[in-house]
Amino acid sequence: MNSAQNLAAEAVAIIEGELQRRIPLAELAERLHYSPYYLQRAFVGAVGLPPARYAQRRRLTEGGAAAVLHPPAFGGDRPGGGV
Repeated sequence: MNSAQNLAAEAVAIIEGELQRRIPLAELAERLHYSPYYLQRAFVGAVGLPPARYAQRRRLTEGGAAAVLHPPAFGGDRPGGGV
């Protein structure tokens, strides 16, 4: 792994660890001790998406998985509802 890939992996770990919170690029860069500009370029080069878009997609994926695993309960008076 090159340094950009290592940086992206560290950023992904932070994003995944705090997925429900929107971490500003400046904060993420500060925590990793890099400039926001360099972090953005390295992340896009390694992952193919900017950090914010990556986090947004991951939140959507997690939300979709939660909806499938825990569908909303509907009353029996609705079509297709429970018993």
